[in-house]
Amino acid sequence: LHTDHCSKALLPWVAGLMDANERYFETHGEPLFSSHMLDLSEEPLEENIEICVQYMERMAKINCALEMELGITGGEEDGVNNEDAKPEDLYSKPEEIWQVHEALSKV
Repeated sequence: LHTDHCSKALLPWVAGLMDANERYFETHGEPLFSSHMLDLSEEPLEENIEICVQYMERMAKINCALEMELGITGGEEDGVNNEDAKPEDLYSKPEEIWQVHEALSKV
């Protein structure tokens, strides 16, 4: 079971799901949700990484995977309009991926 594209405004909802996930893991030895996807791509990269590290610290303890969104989508998606985005901004950049790797690999 996976949650997908959780924006910053929905983090309290994911926190509640994580509470349930931790309780379920305590009883059953496996997570209720196999993964959660945090889409904080509208936030500054440093904030995106910081929040994802906080969630990864909880998720790692219960064998739950984290998917995080980097970069932006082209066009309009979920009420966010990036139609005027530069083509090079539509893809994750190697240096951003390295920053994420450095931060999450410490967890």
